[in-house]
Amino acid sequence: MTQRFNTEGVFWTRFPNTCQYSVVYPTGLLKGGDWYQIQAYRALNQALGRCIRHRYDWGAILLVDQRFYSKNSQQGLSKWVRNQVQNTSSHNTFMENLRNFVRRRMEIQLEEERVKREEANLNEEEEVMDDTDRASSSQESTGGTQSQNSTVMETVNFTMDPDNHVVVFTDGACPRNGKVGASAGYGVYFGENNPLNVAGKVTGRVTNNNAEIQGAIHALKQAKSANIDRVCIKSDSQFMIKCVQEWMPKWQSNGWRKADGKPVQNKEELQELLHQIGQMESVKWEFVPGHGNSHGNMKADEMARDAAGW
Repeated sequence: MTQRFNTEGVFWTRFPNTCQYSVVYPTGLLKGGDWYQIQAYRALNQALGRCIRHRYDWGAILLVDQRFYSKNSQQGLSKWVRNQVQNTSSHNTFMENLRNFVRRRMEIQLEEERVKREEANLNEEEEVMDDTDRASSSQESTGGTQSQNSTVMETVNFTMDPDNHVVVFTDGACPRNGKVGASAGYGVYFGENNPLNVAGKVTGRVTNNNAEIQGAIHALKQAKSANIDRVCIKSDSQFMIKCVQEWMPKWQSNGWRKADGKPVQNKEELQELLHQIGQMESVKWEFVPGHGNSHGNMKADEMARDAAGW
């Protein structure tokens, strides 16, 4: 008996004194056709992968081969492609599907680019605010009074806006913002000698932005404690106002991650701010220029500086 091995991985066995052959496939070895098919799919999937190389890439892959109509043939494709294969029966249907796909992806791409631009502007605004705080730290601050939270008496008067919202000014201060040894405070000002006025040191991350957020949180808590459920918060923080009005809904839907995939800073404080907003009937936000002619803003700033130990 003699044996030989051919290129397809098959042992051919010839028995003496006969013209008969027996084909034996050794255990663990592939048939030649199976091996070639695996190599073909490997090369195909490597080529398909070149369509998507980066996070924001997108594209359409055209498999112009009728064999891919078969589910068996599709099983050899990578999973990320396999589950998205769409068979079309006509050229017109194919072109319409392709146009719709490109249109949807362009809309998504434009939205992602818009969000990235907004977040880039946010970072620039934070840097400008930080620079302003550092420049202001060299100036002598005036003292302010710090009132503790207490029950509001019926005789207390509030400033109301045209939509019947109680007006409150909030501010944050952080000497040496972003540096070792920094301290931060917030100030909430409802009016002169108003028992709802409050100020305090910032907990958590010691930054100017966190101080602004915590000021708004305490303003809403103070209002709620006095059964006030319609509030107009006036702040010189464009960062905080844009967080509430523009960015937080997107961050929420994205698992509290920014467009670049990085986690949102001050997440816990922003979530608490959302919770407090949800306790109110109506909350309005109004930007006022810092260190300007607004008496309420200047008083909130004084209170925040005092609380921060400025």
